[in-house]
Amino acid sequence: MKRIGGFLLLFILFSCLCGCAKKQEENLEIIEDFYVGYTLDDGRYLTLSLDVPYQGTTLGEAIFNNQLTVDNFVSTLEYIESLKDGGSKIYKYNQSNISNRTYGKEDFFVITCDGKDGIRDIVIAKHKETLMNKCSKNYDDLENVSMKIKEGSLTKKGATIIITDKSNRKNIYGNAYKLEERVEGKWQDLKTIIDDFSWTLEGYSVDETNTLEFKVNWENLYGTLKEGEYRIVKDASYAGEGTTHYITAPFSIE
Repeated sequence: MKRIGGFLLLFILFSCLCGCAKKQEENLEIIEDFYVGYTLDDGRYLTLSLDVPYQGTTLGEAIFNNQLTVDNFVSTLEYIESLKDGGSKIYKYNQSNISNRTYGKEDFFVITCDGKDGIRDIVIAKHKETLMNKCSKNYDDLENVSMKIKEGSLTKKGATIIITDKSNRKNIYGNAYKLEERVEGKWQDLKTIIDDFSWTLEGYSVDETNTLEFKVNWENLYGTLKEGEYRIVKDASYAGEGTTHYITAPFSIE
């Protein structure tokens, strides 16, 4: 009886340890670095977390140089599921199911964004889990990061904004921004008065006081604002994350 009891005790202990290890593994956050990106001719952005080979070059280079279209590439993949955002889809490249291993010997997943947030990016990653938030815009979701209009700086033509970042994310902030207007309770992109414009690519981080200031003159882009509720929107991200977060600062023009 003692031997049987000892065996049962060891079995129960082993089962508990395996169960705890499995639970920890399930809860372990999968992190991938997205360091390779291409802006395509149609305006979409292709981002990869791994090198995918294709006919002596890489998949990203082949699509960027029009050797291969995104549609033709996606048509060779296995459809997995559609997201509940209106049209974004996830696919898988399973190298074991492709006799000539067109895109190498490593499995990967692809998401084509086409949802309600207007993102049309294509993202490629080794793990499906890392793709699930790539097609949605994340507003004011970063802890210890905020933005506001500097007191006394607001006019109908511009303002100075102050970003406070006390996170440990090492976020980078660029010159780009957009204005949104609150219409019937919903935020809508404010229409620009010019169609062709671009942003310089400088990146800035907060100083030793954890703050960063931008002087914004939107007159040339949006004109003089009329009476209403608005907010300025800027993005925050760090190298390799692959997800863009947006911070906002609401204001009123009277």
